[in-house]
Amino acid sequence: MDSRGSSDQDDEHIVHVRQALMCPDGGRFEGLRTAHFLNYTTTSIDDDVFELPLDAFVTSHHPEKLSFSGWGSPSVNWIEWVNTMAETNAVAWRRSGVHDAILASRYQIAKQDDLMTALVERWCIETNSFVFPWGEATVTLEDMIVLGGFSAIGNNVLASVRRDSMKSVEEKLKRAKREIEASSMVKRCCVGLWMKEMMNSGNEIEHEAFMVTWLSRFVFPNSGDLVKEKLFGAAVQLARGVRLALAPAVLAGIYSSLGVLKKQLVGGSGDEETVVTATSPFQFVQVWAWERILDVRPPCQPSQLKPHEPRLALWHHHGGGQEANMSHESIRTVLDSAKESFHYRPYTKPLKNFKFPKFYLEDDCWVSLEDEDIVAFGRCLRCSKLVGLNCIEPYYPHRVALQFGYDQDVPGVVPVVLTESPELAWKDYIRPITDEMIYIPSRLRQADVTVKYIRWWKQSVTTLQAMAKRSSTHKVLKEKPTETATMVKTSPPRTSKTANDKGTVSISAKSLTGSEKAKPLKKTELVKKPLSKLTKSSGRSVDEVKERKGVPKSSQEIKGHSHVIRPKALPVKSPRPQASKGPQDLSSSSVSPSLTSKKSTKISPKATTSHQSSISKATPALKKRNVADQRIKSHTKQDSSTETRLSSKGGDRAMMNTLKAMSEIMKLEEHVSEGGEVMYQIPKQQFEVLSQGVQDVLHELQSIKSALNIEKSSSL
Repeated sequence: MDSRGSSDQDDEHIVHVRQALMCPDGGRFEGLRTAHFLNYTTTSIDDDVFELPLDAFVTSHHPEKLSFSGWGSPSVNWIEWVNTMAETNAVAWRRSGVHDAILASRYQIAKQDDLMTALVERWCIETNSFVFPWGEATVTLEDMIVLGGFSAIGNNVLASVRRDSMKSVEEKLKRAKREIEASSMVKRCCVGLWMKEMMNSGNEIEHEAFMVTWLSRFVFPNSGDLVKEKLFGAAVQLARGVRLALAPAVLAGIYSSLGVLKKQLVGGSGDEETVVTATSPFQFVQVWAWERILDVRPPCQPSQLKPHEPRLALWHHHGGGQEANMSHESIRTVLDSAKESFHYRPYTKPLKNFKFPKFYLEDDCWVSLEDEDIVAFGRCLRCSKLVGLNCIEPYYPHRVALQFGYDQDVPGVVPVVLTESPELAWKDYIRPITDEMIYIPSRLRQADVTVKYIRWWKQSVTTLQAMAKRSSTHKVLKEKPTETATMVKTSPPRTSKTANDKGTVSISAKSLTGSEKAKPLKKTELVKKPLSKLTKSSGRSVDEVKERKGVPKSSQEIKGHSHVIRPKALPVKSPRPQASKGPQDLSSSSVSPSLTSKKSTKISPKATTSHQSSISKATPALKKRNVADQRIKSHTKQDSSTETRLSSKGGDRAMMNTLKAMSEIMKLEEHVSEGGEVMYQIPKQQFEVLSQGVQDVLHELQSIKSALNIEKSSSL
């Protein structure tokens, strides 16, 4: 069943083949070839792009300490119990698809807190991926299969048992739990007491009790290390050889926990004494990083695999106490510069005593979906919903196609709704694969990215990193003590405009995170300047853009975010248009409105007529648009030949540089009175710097006016 209700059958094809302009070898040269992409990648400029969120690169200035609870740490008793139970139940474990996963619980993975914290800093909640300056990567279902030893196919972990024999065993487990709780001083059944009661007891339900212990401590851990009654049904089925799809459930929990930590890291109190805890088998995330980035590993070599050992045995006691040699900043630097050294497909490389899964083929080929392992790999490649014990998380493999050996193009929007029930989400995950055959790349194939993807990525990262830097500066300025302030009256502040590729303009006058509320007058806030792309927008006039300010965002704008906020227009008087002096009369609207409170706007006769017409037809709300919008409009309508004459005199560039520098040093807080007058509070030191900057700008403007023979009567 396709719970997404897609009407296009092609949407369900996992692999799409088409000609594309590719950039092999890291983009050193381009070439047109037949490429293989995962579903939901864009094929034209009209497709909706799944953009990175605005806060993808925003990190905390003073991060809280993170605690990665749920880290699998086997005790001596547990290792002994695993070895004992494996002697008689290994066949049932293989049938249920948990043999390697149970054996892997015997290994101790040394925790590297600085590495885990650096990874959390780069986690993106909306895409469920790590966003690095060089690209995206994430933990996938493939990692859960190969590293964790879990199965991607099988029954739902949360499904209740139906057979009478299984229900009887489940009731016995519940009765044993109640007895332990009654005898406990805290009236709770922790895993330690459960093991003490059940381990080597010879009880008829010892195998099921063993499964309960494994699930509660190593698969779905909780902060209290308690036995979870909701896992009894799954434990009974696994003990009887029934295959359960543990891989999506575990991965959903990891995604959810990483999201919890990232939210606290970015939006927390900033108190270094605060400890933020999330519970999940995070050891898989750390090993995922060790497998792919050599420079974040401890200096010693991994262990040697013995025959029939799971892959996680490579990292048993790896590093010991040597992981502290790298500082947090060093790890950050390594992660951000790992483009050339990142191993997208580490499991495909030959390794002694490691048995490749069936979906790692020696040659590129199309394979029928008759084998269960091929079906499992198909689910690794398909966008879906992952159902955890207490969460539902989206799965977007098309954003990290290189990790599976497929070519990467710009990721498109996936129609996933996360508000539905776990039952419907599970049906979405197990919906049949409509392809009769699926293309699987060679085990050693090196996939490429498209030229379009490289351009999109560079543009996105440049913009988002600039926003993150400005947001970080904003936080630093707010934390500094405010000196004696000077009150300044000026015109309304300039709002920040962001134009997408379809020309739609969004207005923003808040911080980048969009979560800040109105602040008291004495706090400070950055003033954003409009993007230069406004003056180069084609296909729409500025009048049309302004008329669309109140219209909801189009599908091409960034989706699913609450970061762009449209402020209400300030009730100010519209400026009176003045008669044009001649073809050489220019508006000096490039001066920031926040620098001066009185200024005459010079426009051409044509612009004056257009302006008067729009004013006469406008509604009362439109007549109250702030002065900054009027000046932006006037600046946008300047003739391109006039801009050429300005730049030819050499003064415009210097002036713009000065304005840019001033916009970065200003730290203002606005207060709007009933009459529409705006009051700014500026720290004294900042005001002195600002005053000097104003003098510099006026000097530059005087030079420009002299060069263009502008009459003295048009002075500011």
